[in-house]
Amino acid sequence: MKLSTVLGAEFGGDQAAYFFKCAIEGFAQGSVPMAQIWRLPPLYLSGIRFAPEPGQGSGNEDFALPKTTYDRREGDCDDLVIYRIWELRCAGELATCAVVTLANANHVRVRRGPGKRPPRHPLNCQCTRCIEDPSILCGAR
Repeated sequence: MKLSTVLGAEFGGDQAAYFFKCAIEGFAQGSVPMAQIWRLPPLYLSGIRFAPEPGQGSGNEDFALPKTTYDRREGDCDDLVIYRIWELRCAGELATCAVVTLANANHVRVRRGPGKRPPRHPLNCQCTRCIEDPSILCGAR
C-alpha cells in the first residue's frame, strides 16, 4: 500500500512544518503494534546510515516506515526520525518530532521524553526535553 498527498500553496512555512511533525509522529505511532512482528534492532545499533532523499529539493517527500528503512539500511532525516520515535515509543517513552527550518528546508529531529537524554549528551544537561538528531548520529555531515 502506498499513501500520498499533495500539500497546497496554503501549506507554507509553519503550516507545512506542523503537518510534517504530525505525519512523522503518526507514522511512528501507527507502527508501534508491529514491533513484535518486525523485531528490529535499536536504530543506533542497526547499521542504518543517513542518505539524502532521492530527488532532494524536488518537493517530493517519501516517509518510510521503520521496517522499510531497516531493509534499505539507509534513510533521510524523516525516515530516521520515524524509526527513532517508533523505537522510543515502543519502550514507553513519549518522544515527539521537532522541526527546524535550515536553509529554507525543514529538518526533523527527535524531542526526547521528559528526563531522557540522547546518546552522547552531557550528563550535567538541565534541559527538560532534550533534542537528538538521528541524521547526525547515523553519519550525516
